[in-house]
Amino acid sequence: MLKYIESTLVAKVLALCFLLALIPFFLGSVACDQEKTPSDVPPEDTAEPEIPCTVNSEMFSNVTAEPTAVATVIRVTWESTEENPGWVRFEDSLGRTQNTPTGEASTQHEVLLLGNRPLSTVRFQLMTRDDTLWCSEFLTAETGALPAALPEISQHPDSVNDGGYTIVSILTPNTQFPVILDGEGVPIWAIDPSELGISNGGSPMFRASLSIDRQSILFNFYSVMLNPGAIYRVSLDGESVESVTLPNTKIDFVELPDGGYATIGNSWYSFENGEKFRGDVLLEISPDGVITELWNVFDSIPHGLGTGVRLGVEAETTDFFEDWSHGNAIHYDEQSDDYFLSLQNINSIVRVDRGSGQQIWQLSDMEGDFTLSGNGPNITEFPHSMHFLGDSILVFNRSKIGQNDCSYVVEAELDENTMVATSSWSYISDPCLLVTFLGDVQRLSNGNTLVIWSSSGQMDEVNPMGDSIWRINVELGAAFGFGERKDSLY
Repeated sequence: MLKYIESTLVAKVLALCFLLALIPFFLGSVACDQEKTPSDVPPEDTAEPEIPCTVNSEMFSNVTAEPTAVATVIRVTWESTEENPGWVRFEDSLGRTQNTPTGEASTQHEVLLLGNRPLSTVRFQLMTRDDTLWCSEFLTAETGALPAALPEISQHPDSVNDGGYTIVSILTPNTQFPVILDGEGVPIWAIDPSELGISNGGSPMFRASLSIDRQSILFNFYSVMLNPGAIYRVSLDGESVESVTLPNTKIDFVELPDGGYATIGNSWYSFENGEKFRGDVLLEISPDGVITELWNVFDSIPHGLGTGVRLGVEAETTDFFEDWSHGNAIHYDEQSDDYFLSLQNINSIVRVDRGSGQQIWQLSDMEGDFTLSGNGPNITEFPHSMHFLGDSILVFNRSKIGQNDCSYVVEAELDENTMVATSSWSYISDPCLLVTFLGDVQRLSNGNTLVIWSSSGQMDEVNPMGDSIWRINVELGAAFGFGERKDSLY
């Protein structure tokens, strides 16, 4: 296990600094032979094997290689003498050979080179094939700089990463950035949304992800008071921006295979005595922007579970309300076509059938559908996010402030025949960290687990033995949002 020089005090100061800045918000790639999971395998025939090629530069002409609006992304264009498929073989900033997807047979070709560090030289070859694998001489291109306001990220010197890419939002008191980090935690893609004319309306950016088609970065700003939220889609070259406005959206969202989105929104319930409670709804947004409510917590879970938190005033009135369920994260499992939502204040994870909108089960340490077993920590203790794995589920638990000063990750085996949930694995950072907002977890294709300690500005890759083999920290005063690891950007 790595030994770290950061003290518990420093970690807590980091979290406190950023939490104070956010209080207003809450109150109103890979070598060709690397094993991949199905979701991370590029489409068939999109990558060329690393085999010797025959150099014939006369087959390629009118070559251009220039940075795009995101200056670490190089756009390469060229013409070929024959109408053949074309692609580019290049070396990324870590010296690994990569191949862009293979284009259709044509004499006009254009590709993007991804995964390059700022202010670096990229070596590449133009490629084509008929009965022979042809290539150009090695060519070079220079990348530019990323936004100057990006906070510094440091990697622990003993860290070992398998070379994947982490897509995550980085939050500072003044600016929010969607970024891609390489295997050493170095930003190789980032934008300042304000430079694209995108205003956050006073809201943090809590999620950044790679689009399913791997052509864009997605990120969101959620609804604050009377300001609507939005989900943005920015092309990897930074030159195309699309968005969908959501008048009622909360912290998280997920892209769907049909091109739509799902998110968590606010729902309200009022008693006859005038007490008002805020809960959660599951919303789907179709590709043409139609919003449909699939599930409502007040229809699915009896009120009274948990204590809730009394918050300031509702935006439209001067009435106090209780933040009852407090939905945090949403996860979509394509294989089962089900949604999973974390409900912090009622210590619950719920599974919802996408087709019917019916709640399948509730996993909770307070009251739920599973009998809990195992000697590990509580399966749900102020859960902030989760990753469903089929027969088990990973849960990032913030823990309840004042009762447990350590946030942690737990894995629970789920037997949906006997309805028994058994804690089987857990991880707590050393030194211990108490995450005050967000926190994310993902099981990686190599069997390790990515843990994002959001407000504490730390990220770990943890092996099955519970050892952190890779750790990065963002500078004091900044934080990570929700994120994900991808084996390849193509």
